[in-house]
Amino acid sequence: MRSEGIRRLPRALRRALHASLLASLLAGGGCASMDVVLAEKLHNQKLANGATPIAHIRASNWGWYLFKFIPICTGNLESPSYPQVGRLFTDNVTVEDVVERVTREGQRLGGNLVTDVETTDKSAWYYVTGVFWLNEIEVSANVSKE
Repeated sequence: MRSEGIRRLPRALRRALHASLLASLLAGGGCASMDVVLAEKLHNQKLANGATPIAHIRASNWGWYLFKFIPICTGNLESPSYPQVGRLFTDNVTVEDVVERVTREGQRLGGNLVTDVETTDKSAWYYVTGVFWLNEIEVSANVSKE
């Protein structure tokens, strides 16, 4: 449907379409996830010289932003699972927040050495909406004990 076609629709129908689009964004919300591969699954491979391997950890968080910088609904890093209730108006799709969550999990597992930290920062504009961006941060790291 071309934008001229939308403008010809009755105002109440246009509002309903916009409301349903916003509801879809919020329902699709954001999501945070974490995967932990414990040392037992690493087949006796070392992650760092002279250290006992604990785990490989990967975490991601994504959410919808208005104009890329104003958070609408993001994942909940305190409870990384699916499905989850997103966090409204919380700007936690940042490298700092996801790295903090990965290192906290490594510490909880007994690690005190983090190596090979890699981050991926993705952002995509959804041109159909005109104003919404999907931002995602993914972090992975190896955790060992010295």
